[in-house]
Amino acid sequence: MIVIDTDIFAIYHIFKHDPRFEQSKQVLLSEVGEKKATTIYNLLKLYGICATAGLPELAERVLTTYQKNVELDILTPVFEEKISEIFFAMMVDSLTTIMKRGVRLGDAKILWVAESSSATCLITWNKRHFHEKTKLEVLTPEEYLSQE
Repeated sequence: MIVIDTDIFAIYHIFKHDPRFEQSKQVLLSEVGEKKATTIYNLLKLYGICATAGLPELAERVLTTYQKNVELDILTPVFEEKISEIFFAMMVDSLTTIMKRGVRLGDAKILWVAESSSATCLITWNKRHFHEKTKLEVLTPEEYLSQE
């Protein structure tokens, strides 16, 4: 399974004139390769980008569309128990462990969920945020598409 980072969704939905648009589109629309996923944190981050860009309708539409999309798994944190005290203790421990690798909180949440799933690869334009900070293979859309 590959995990797709927020930047690819943002370019595809908002920044259509970005020179990376076509490759971002290919990653999202490609039916070749491993199962695609993103984390709930990526979707919430995308929602925030849309909303702060003055596009609240797009924010709602994108969130609803991806929640219903059977081609894209939405990964959430995996816990042994759903008790809130345990949840927050585990979350803080897991996130601080990842942040010690030099990862900021937003990216740490994404890595936490991706690493605790069956993900093998993270696709992002912000490769430098994750380079040598995870066991997952980290590729740009261009690198990922060149493998197909």
